[in-house]
Amino acid sequence: MDKRILLVCLLAAFSGGGLASEPQTAGTTPPEGRVVQGAVYSYIKDGKRHYSAKKPVGVEDVRTIPYQFLESESQSQAPLPPTTSKWKSVYLDGNVAVYQDSSTGTHVGDVRKRWTRFHYTEPFTQGRFTGVRKVVSLDSYNCKQRTTTNREAVYYSIEKVLGSTRGDGFAGAVVPDTVGEAVWSKICGR
Repeated sequence: MDKRILLVCLLAAFSGGGLASEPQTAGTTPPEGRVVQGAVYSYIKDGKRHYSAKKPVGVEDVRTIPYQFLESESQSQAPLPPTTSKWKSVYLDGNVAVYQDSSTGTHVGDVRKRWTRFHYTEPFTQGRFTGVRKVVSLDSYNCKQRTTTNREAVYYSIEKVLGSTRGDGFAGAVVPDTVGEAVWSKICGR
């Protein structure tokens, strides 16, 4: 049996047959991913309960269990920001959309630490990762010295996590007229 069907059956059994969705509050960005909806069918045959993704033929008393879940780009356990993230757009052009998580950032002196998410329209290669379409990174931005330091990054294709890296602690200069400068300016309030 498909693991997702089993999970949906278990959730449906413990939630009274349906899945409640988390309410969205005004001004929040809905979670990313694809909404998957369907039904699982439950019936008793030969004294045992069975579950099927296809409606059984010739069986009486079939219980329909509707389900709905959000299928994310990756079901992997990657070191990502908490689910309470509040992503806000900081830069957008035809090639990349950049968001920062305003809920988990820190601000000590001139340094601001933020999770930043980059979505690219075309896949690219970054080090050993090929087919990168999204990067989620934890970066430090020094607003006085105009530098950024990558702490860690997670690389995604469209459907899965490709891998992650830890930053080397090197503070790189913010290059004028780049996406990096646009992000730095927004985070530092310039």
